[in-house]
Amino acid sequence: MMGMQGYSEGMMVFYALVLIALVVLVSFVRSVVIIFSQSTGRAARCRHIGALWARRIASAAVLWIIVNYWISADLRSKARDCSKTSSDGGRYTAELCLLRWNPGGDSDYIGRVYNAKDGELLAERTFRTPVPELSWWKDENVSFSRGGDDSSLVTLPPTLYDRLLAQIP
Repeated sequence: MMGMQGYSEGMMVFYALVLIALVVLVSFVRSVVIIFSQSTGRAARCRHIGALWARRIASAAVLWIIVNYWISADLRSKARDCSKTSSDGGRYTAELCLLRWNPGGDSDYIGRVYNAKDGELLAERTFRTPVPELSWWKDENVSFSRGGDDSSLVTLPPTLYDRLLAQIP
C-alpha cells in the first residue's frame, strides 16, 4: 500500500477543499437547526454556535498549515541535480538543487547555506526561477538565481529567522 504517495499535490488540495466544504455545509445546517429549534435560550445557543464555529475555523486553518507543510517537506526531500560551491573566504558552503522542473516556465529550486567547518545548515530557501545560478558576493551574500526577486538571496551571516527556519525539517 502506497498511502498518500500516489496522489499529486493538486489532487490532495482538491480533496482537502472538498472535505472542508462538506464540514462547513454540515456545520451550517446543524447551526441553523439548533438556533431555531426553540424560542427560549436562543442567545445562549447563538453564543455556543459562534464558539463552535471559531474552533472549527481554527482547526481547519491548522489542518491546512499541516497539509501544506507536509507537501512542502516531501518536495524538499526529493531535491536532485545539486551543485555545491564554497565562499571566497571558505567560511560557508552553498548548495543549489532542483525541486521540480517546469518546462517552459520558472522551475522550483532550493538553496541551502552551510557552515563550512561543521556542515551545519544555516539557511534554506525555496524559490522559482528560469535561470538558477549560484554566485557569491564576497562573504556578505549568496544568490541562487540570476534576476528574479529577492527570495533567492541570503545575507551572510544568516539572520536568526533564517537559522530558526533551517532547523525545521
